[in-house]
Amino acid sequence: MEYIDIGGVKIEKTAALAPMASVADKSYRLLCREFGAAYMVSEMISSKGLCYGDRKTGELCEIEPQERPYALQIFGEDPYFMGKAAYLLGKYEPDIIDINMGCPVPKIVGNGSGSALMKDIPRAVEIARETVKNAGCPVTVKFRAGWDDTSINAVEFAKALEQTGVAAMAVHGRTRAQFYSGEADWEIIRQVKQAVSVPVFGNGDVTDGESCKQMYEQTGCDLVMLARGSYGRPWVFREIRHYLETGEALPPLTVKERMEIMLKHCGYLCKYKGEERGMKEARKNVASSGRPRVVADYALLVRALQGFVPSIAAVAQVELTTRMAADEIGTRLTLQGSRVTGQEPVACPVGSNFKVENLFFNVPARRKFLKTNATELNNILTAFERIVLVYPAISFTFFSNGQEMMNLKAGTLRQRITEVFGKKTSQDLL
Repeated sequence: MEYIDIGGVKIEKTAALAPMASVADKSYRLLCREFGAAYMVSEMISSKGLCYGDRKTGELCEIEPQERPYALQIFGEDPYFMGKAAYLLGKYEPDIIDINMGCPVPKIVGNGSGSALMKDIPRAVEIARETVKNAGCPVTVKFRAGWDDTSINAVEFAKALEQTGVAAMAVHGRTRAQFYSGEADWEIIRQVKQAVSVPVFGNGDVTDGESCKQMYEQTGCDLVMLARGSYGRPWVFREIRHYLETGEALPPLTVKERMEIMLKHCGYLCKYKGEERGMKEARKNVASSGRPRVVADYALLVRALQGFVPSIAAVAQVELTTRMAADEIGTRLTLQGSRVTGQEPVACPVGSNFKVENLFFNVPARRKFLKTNATELNNILTAFERIVLVYPAISFTFFSNGQEMMNLKAGTLRQRITEVFGKKTSQDLL
């Protein structure tokens, strides 16, 4: 097995688990490690929360021996607090400290942290320099392609950060404006790799062994990272390792195997968070290991349509066919509104569409709606996207009175829905 070296830390060159706030917690990380994740990163740790002695922030810093090699990721906009936080992390003995300069979430960006730093290179450089100076281990940085399509500055950003002494950098091939929609730009990862001498990690749109190998070949990156591509599928790391070693895909897990993994995840959640809190979180997290999650998210979409936009949409009986990405057998759900009224197994070959029938849009009313309900419409788009995050192979075919209205695939979902409402991007709605 080939390894890469990050400031003396050896990491297998297979696939790593990228940080995901509220998802990649200790329970999920341990599952991913058991299935072969080569390297993992903590949830985001507030530099100020750490400096002020916040208890919950401290809990995020705790490391299990089996998690190593492991990085603690900190975020913040103030170089002083970032440097002090890097020093304080020393007592937890992380293998690596990672700086988050890529988070697109409004409450992080609004404070000048996360991907907001891509608009302020001098401040980003000062933060990285202070962190490196005060850390007792290698420091890495994770950032994006840029702020938006008009400011793709990852190469410039990477060159500036390299001068601060960071040991490696990870690039998510999307802009902040994209959040997690659209397709990741692997070309920008390749350009960063060519522009700097430190190791570069690639992140974005890797979901299996084949796409992992393609990212290595197309970008030349030193390590591939998975985030949403692993969500609900911790076994994907085993599949990737096998594919990289043999060029062959493993057979899909059986339902029984998935259920065993789900139960193990529940056990970890209860162990580390207590039974009451653990089981509450299990309802959210382990559903992604099977089909119920897409039903819940579809119900959210229907409620959005019915509750927020009664003037432009009405939902009659709907047939929704679902399957996990590698399954040959799916489930056809019959829904009345957001209530499941029936389900039956159905042949669903890989590559087939998921169909949603009888979803009606009252087009003439859309202009009036948009003037006063932009936020509600964005909630609808988010509901669609939440389904796609869990089922990356999904596509929707919309029918009205037996005639196809449109076909939406994951990579163009937001764009096509907004086109229906006469807008170019969801940002134009806000």
